[in-house]
Amino acid sequence: MKQLEPHNQADQVPLPGADFAADFSLDSLSRKQFQLLELILFADAPFTQRELARVSGFSLGTVNKVVRELEAVGLVKDGFATDFAIELLRPCRAVRALILATDPKSVRGALQMIDGKRSIDHLIDACVDSKIREIRIVRHRVKNGHKLDCLVDKYPMIRFIDFDDDHCPLEAIAMDSGFMSCALVARADLLLPCPSLVRKIYYRSTIWGNRNEKGSRKLAGLSFWNETDGKALVQAAREVCESGRAESLGWDRFQLEFADAHPSVELREFPRAEADD
Repeated sequence: MKQLEPHNQADQVPLPGADFAADFSLDSLSRKQFQLLELILFADAPFTQRELARVSGFSLGTVNKVVRELEAVGLVKDGFATDFAIELLRPCRAVRALILATDPKSVRGALQMIDGKRSIDHLIDACVDSKIREIRIVRHRVKNGHKLDCLVDKYPMIRFIDFDDDHCPLEAIAMDSGFMSCALVARADLLLPCPSLVRKIYYRSTIWGNRNEKGSRKLAGLSFWNETDGKALVQAAREVCESGRAESLGWDRFQLEFADAHPSVELREFPRAEADD
């Protein structure tokens, strides 16, 4: 897997608490610990704790407590994230993006001009800004998918995954055992309320959506799959394809069924203004 590419990292000097840090797993990391560690990892220079409090929105007392916890298990040393922290967070790193342009509506929406550029450009630019270099677009080439060929001029790193009437998007996802690991998945016509939804690392595998007045879940068209869940997702997609349910089930219902069976996947509200993480 690609490196996290943080702006800083501590040297190889043995760390206080490193003798028991090996017992500390990703599942042991609380959300507050993750949020502060993320800030420390990608900072240009070490934060003071007052600066961390200002940037994170946590109280100074909370920052003091959480930073001490991170230092105690060897994740932070002298204001820097350690090699142990980089390795711990590696499965949470978004290294690839899969953009679904699977029907004429999503293609039309992707090419709609918004604020002077195509809607899909906002999504791809957010991926590039987050150092996501591996970008693939799943498309039905005959049903308007060919119109996305124009993207290659601006984004030569894009690769297309084409399917036809004899197949469906889930089959395209199921054929690549590694691509869903550490992957951000988005509909091509997704309108990001803010670019910060596309991040370098994520606390958990996440599906974003909202509930309607009747309480039914409506997905927003954005999800992230970490290394473990991404591999399991591909296996589940293969099983669905073999059962003959893939086309009738669809991507959204498939995600929800998977999340219901895997408590590690978070269902989060899709923000209407600014993302909180």
